[in-house]
Amino acid sequence: MRFLFFFFIFIFSLVSTSEIINGETQETFRDLEIFENPNLLARSTRPRQKVSENCSDEKLRKIMHENISEDGSTESKRSLQAVFKDRDGVWSIICAPCSFSYLAHSHEYCVHSRFGVTCLVFRDIVGSD
Repeated sequence: MRFLFFFFIFIFSLVSTSEIINGETQETFRDLEIFENPNLLARSTRPRQKVSENCSDEKLRKIMHENISEDGSTESKRSLQAVFKDRDGVWSIICAPCSFSYLAHSHEYCVHSRFGVTCLVFRDIVGSD
């Protein structure tokens, strides 16, 4: 009975596509789970070391840790802008004197807090290679 149950689930998780090319029918099966999760379709080709959910790279976290200032969010943002202006790509920097939420799609990013200031740095996908 258990085998039948798993087989039944497997059958219903596939989708059939038929293509007719030069009078011949070609049928293909695709796993629906791939289409339900867009992260499986778009994987980065560049190897990266993921530090945590908050940072994609340990180097970014260290840069942010060194440049978030006790003088507040404005000074922290200025300091980070000076560091990231010479890096490849277009970088966005947001700093606030509190925690915040922000939605962005990026391969390189980091959110770090220090001295009561939270900053988000991410490389814009549109402006990158």
